[in-house]
Amino acid sequence: GIFDGNGHFIKNMKIYGNVRYHAGLFGDCSGECKIKNLGMVDVDVNIEADTSDFSFGTIASCRQYDYSRSLEISNCFVTGKIQILCNEYDYRDDIFIGGLVGGGNYLAEVNLNNCYNSADINVKASSAGVAGLCGGDAIVVNCINQGNIMYNDELGTPISYYSFGHGTGYDYTNCFYMLNVSKNDSWATALTETQMKNKNFFTGFDFEDTWFIDPYSNYPHPQLKACPQQRIDSIEIVNVPTKTVYSQ
Repeated sequence: GIFDGNGHFIKNMKIYGNVRYHAGLFGDCSGECKIKNLGMVDVDVNIEADTSDFSFGTIASCRQYDYSRSLEISNCFVTGKIQILCNEYDYRDDIFIGGLVGGGNYLAEVNLNNCYNSADINVKASSAGVAGLCGGDAIVVNCINQGNIMYNDELGTPISYYSFGHGTGYDYTNCFYMLNVSKNDSWATALTETQMKNKNFFTGFDFEDTWFIDPYSNYPHPQLKACPQQRIDSIEIVNVPTKTVYSQ
């Protein structure tokens, strides 16, 4: 099926408590799924996962191990905070956690195009795939991570983790992340705060039809034209013009 957000937001989505197997706006996806033009604003996630087979994505979990599954997410973004504690530690853990999408491996095809994550992610688990966009394998094109990614092992040792997922089936093209918010990614490009405000650093991005940067906005980084994060609510005349009649 297809879910088109038409540029709308879902604000203040809260998921908390004990969860088994999967969680997210779309807890699981089967068959061919497409989700586009949607903003998830100020999500608040605080989950305890009671299984070593668990997947979380703010938009979709997309649990793995299913040849029939295909998920495509485009023109979407996430902001807020995500905290997940995985109670059952096992060296065979199949745990996938991402800002937008959770699972995904070579059996379940996941594609992300023109998306970004600004949510902070903090995960405690013995072994897990954790990333800003997708926790498992995915084909990721023209995407950005700006959220802080932290991973804590079973001893509680905090480790800065990857902005983009890692595995045998990942493929990244034109992906960028904010410097110092995550572990250094060899498959994506780190940009400073200043560089994030300049479209010339985003190689391969379409700033004619898909992306834009508003230097006067409270969010001066790339936004999606199909789903802008900062919008004009009203226009106010600050100074009344002294001249109101003009002749040609």
